[in-house]
Amino acid sequence: MVPCVQTVLSSSVAVAAIVAMAACTPEEDPNPYVEVDTPIVTDNGQFSISLRAAEGRAWPRYVGPTALAANVKPGPELPPVLQPPLTVTLEEPWNVLDEAITDLTARTWPITPDGFKWMVAVDFTAAGDWVIPLTVRDALGRKDRAEIVFHIEPKP
Repeated sequence: MVPCVQTVLSSSVAVAAIVAMAACTPEEDPNPYVEVDTPIVTDNGQFSISLRAAEGRAWPRYVGPTALAANVKPGPELPPVLQPPLTVTLEEPWNVLDEAITDLTARTWPITPDGFKWMVAVDFTAAGDWVIPLTVRDALGRKDRAEIVFHIEPKP
């Protein structure tokens, strides 16, 4: 199933302000959440990102820390050659049920020098639906955004 991901297109020219669109809610899509190894295509199709639990870690289901491995590939609307190095940056995550809860910590770092493989560390501090906006950029300045959504339960 393809996750419901709403994104914001950003041009290859530096943009001072980016307006984010709201993520889909369960009322709009019965499964709006990111799934293991399901490609997430960014807004204008320039990049595709797939996530899975990092070795020795669990897929995020419960409050607490985890790490994800991210693979970046060309999207359907981009020529098959990307100019490395690629960068993946995360913006401030937010909780759908309570936007005041913003103390989730998330960070990224490249695993390969070309930027096609990344590690994403996330510490989910509260239960709920978490939206994590991300931006992917190549060395030519092409960039695109997506919002990934995780449903997190309280610790069992």
